[in-house]
Amino acid sequence: MTLNIEQFPPNIKTYLKLAQSFENTDPVIAFHFCVKAKTLTEEQYQGEDKELKSSQIDLLTNVIENKPQFIQFKESTKSPAEYLLRKAVMLLQNSDKQLKEKGPSLQIGKTFLVSSYLFDLYELFFPLNDTSKKMQTYAKIKANECTKLKESFSSPMMEEPVSIPDDNKTIHYITEEKPIDQPASTPLINQQNVSQSNQQPIKSFEDKKSDYSQSPLQNHVISSNPQIDISKLSLLEKQNLAEKYIQSAISSLDFQDPKTSAQYLHAALELLN
Repeated sequence: MTLNIEQFPPNIKTYLKLAQSFENTDPVIAFHFCVKAKTLTEEQYQGEDKELKSSQIDLLTNVIENKPQFIQFKESTKSPAEYLLRKAVMLLQNSDKQLKEKGPSLQIGKTFLVSSYLFDLYELFFPLNDTSKKMQTYAKIKANECTKLKESFSSPMMEEPVSIPDDNKTIHYITEEKPIDQPASTPLINQQNVSQSNQQPIKSFEDKKSDYSQSPLQNHVISSNPQIDISKLSLLEKQNLAEKYIQSAISSLDFQDPKTSAQYLHAALELLN
């Protein structure tokens, strides 16, 4: 059996091509693009079709899992969610810098688009908070602007590797703490009890896109992370969120983190009770 990407619908095909493009340069990212593709496959297909297509994705996933860089990451104590968010922000910042220096191009448009897909991978673990959503929206807008007056790039371009800068410089728009979002079943924080000194308003990413001197998430993580009141969610919304937590539990087990996996399963059960 071989992986035939062309048989998949466009949304799944894109994630698989991105997985292939990162297979040798960053297998951690590639692995999670496979997880995203498989999640969508299981949502969109039934019966034998689902089993066949899922098993084909597993072929690529198994190859990636045997990459030395991936094995090394699995054996470390690094948070995959934090890693993916950091990569998304780094690529977004680099794309914005290239746009200012060189002007719009198909390649820069592609890097903006890939950045937006990296934010999708973070959602395998946690819902995006408001600031991350603004960054993802900004990335999509800039990707569209970069290709607006040019010939539209086709999906196969996703197979070409994208270089993500990797250094120790401060990454703005994220905190140095562990993943900034928490399961929706976490008890709500009474925002009125939080010190006003931690309640500086966060400007929109659109307004801040050219200013990298100050992070809009410089405040305490509590002030930028309002929790979701699950009592206000519809049954369908609870089910969808529970599915995300279950997928996150599975991903945590892939990284040999049973404690985090148990927390996600507990959160999923609370949503479904």
